[in-house]
Amino acid sequence: MNAETTAELLSGLAVVADRIGIRKSNPDLAGTGAEVRNRLEANGERCLIVFDNVVDLDGLLRYIPAAGKSQVVITSTVAGASVLGRPLAVDVFTDRESLAFLAERTGRDDPRGARVLAEELGHLPLALAQAAALIQAQRLTYQVYLDRLRAIPAGQYLTPSKGEPYSRGVAEAILLSIDAVTATDPTGLCGDLLDIISLLSPTGVSRYLLYFGKRAGVLREGPEVIDNALGQLADASLLSFRADRSTMTAHRLVTRVARERRVHDHTLTTLVEQTCELLTAKAKWTTEPWIDRFDSWETVWHIRWFNRHLTPGLHHEGPKLAKDMRILREWSEWCVENVGNPRSWSH
Repeated sequence: MNAETTAELLSGLAVVADRIGIRKSNPDLAGTGAEVRNRLEANGERCLIVFDNVVDLDGLLRYIPAAGKSQVVITSTVAGASVLGRPLAVDVFTDRESLAFLAERTGRDDPRGARVLAEELGHLPLALAQAAALIQAQRLTYQVYLDRLRAIPAGQYLTPSKGEPYSRGVAEAILLSIDAVTATDPTGLCGDLLDIISLLSPTGVSRYLLYFGKRAGVLREGPEVIDNALGQLADASLLSFRADRSTMTAHRLVTRVARERRVHDHTLTTLVEQTCELLTAKAKWTTEPWIDRFDSWETVWHIRWFNRHLTPGLHHEGPKLAKDMRILREWSEWCVENVGNPRSWSH
């Protein structure tokens, strides 16, 4: 589960509780999280739980099993996380790993060219994946790709943030991939979908939510064309599908580059308004959240995460957007109350 904030951590634990059949016993999210921890301590021999991208270590501690045989994985950029267990540093690729990765992904036998490109990208797996996908798709040489990479001045408007520093060439590689996939997409959906996903929860976005785009008047096409565009984004290593193929995720650097490009182009306000309309359409359709709790929780997560982007300085929040967001927040609170109330399951 995504554990970047306490709210998302508790939401994730609530989903776990639902799936193991203990959600009804406690409508309080903190209490539900504690029940999941107790279950893992008592009967966790075949259980693995992953807390992803932890920032608040103190907020996490009370939900980590302190006994039993469950296995726990914590990913974090916070140095203090190393005291919670056996640390394993996840570093960039070695020179040998980078060359092998590029050769396998591109099919090119050019170790010297691959080494120059890998060094330019700091041997970062994400950037190498972006480069390899484009090189293979367009049958480029390493040098041609490198020339195009160096021609993009991403550093002029993409600034590093704490915990997500841009290695040399990473932002440029992402922008190059975005430009390439949108240039060959006559529908324009690839760029629209990636931008909308960049404002939603990194936990994952379902196809089903995006299908509401046409109903909301945000996207011009329906499910089949949307699915094709999502496939193109995945082929470009800009998205990844989960095992069930119904949900996709994007790396945080990819979504941040997409957002900041909209800031630079002065079009973020439009994107925010469109995403708000999409979530509003989905919320209006979900009139009985207790019928499909997982679907309802996904919408709640996205509303909460989307609300984080409505900060001063990112865009001008007009009266209509402010009103729509207030309605979404109220719906989100109502949904949580209904999904979390055991008496509602009998309705």
